[in-house]
Amino acid sequence: MDAVCVKGDWDVALAKNKGGQLTGVLVYHIRKYRGFTLILMPPMTAYNGIYIFYPSDYKTHKKVSHEVKITKELIAQIPQCSLYFQQYYPDFQNWLPFYWEGYKQTTRYTYLMDKTIGKETLKQKLKGNLRRSFNQLEKITVIKDHDYKSIWPLIEESFQKKNKPLPYNPIAVRQLFENFKGTDRIIAKGCHDKASGQLMAGVVIARDKHRNYGIINFNMPDATPNGALGYLIWETMFQLDTTITDFEGSMLQEVEFYLRAFGGQLSPHYKIQKIHNPLLKLAISILKPDLLV
Repeated sequence: MDAVCVKGDWDVALAKNKGGQLTGVLVYHIRKYRGFTLILMPPMTAYNGIYIFYPSDYKTHKKVSHEVKITKELIAQIPQCSLYFQQYYPDFQNWLPFYWEGYKQTTRYTYLMDKTIGKETLKQKLKGNLRRSFNQLEKITVIKDHDYKSIWPLIEESFQKKNKPLPYNPIAVRQLFENFKGTDRIIAKGCHDKASGQLMAGVVIARDKHRNYGIINFNMPDATPNGALGYLIWETMFQLDTTITDFEGSMLQEVEFYLRAFGGQLSPHYKIQKIHNPLLKLAISILKPDLLV
């Protein structure tokens, strides 16, 4: 959070049991904008919000009661703000306490790929044209490691060639690499043509103990054959020791169609929001800013 909260600050609400043990946390990014106090998603961050710790012996009904209790405690600690907007992890599945407090929810979708069933089994789940493309690219490309200094100019070059603005916050990207230097939490890789050495596609991946998250994906529009980015995502998934790859989804039909071809598990997650300030509510209804898309 220190790396990505470039226009504000961040804080955390804690829930504890009677013995003082941690039972839940709510992490949030908070910033000021033209007199409004906003809780928003920080840049380069797909998910944020509540994480609940469960006792191992809870039955289903008791687990749900635990979720409700902890979520209510954490909601009560949200600081006064004009707008609350967070996108939650797929693991967070019970937003009822938010509903009871007047919050709104939109369901979004991502694809999760669990590689424990084996590479060959997963390869059979690929859409046919994707599988054929990967077989071809395996023969003519090589995957190389990158660092910030080598990958960032290539990211800029990719979007310059497409005549598109950079969709990534350059300060947050640099700070992510700096803050996690010497660790395996931020990884950059490129798919290069074996013959020429030219980069065809690149990725920057954030990871924890269990999952990979693709925070930057890009390709060179003049690279041939097509499909290098998908192949790079696929191969990188098996080079890392984490179990799950989260494709972080998209509500854009053409992007979802492509992600679906990998054969991952379609998984819902929640976008939860509440506008407390009536003036801001009117402005948002007129302007429809990207933060609520």
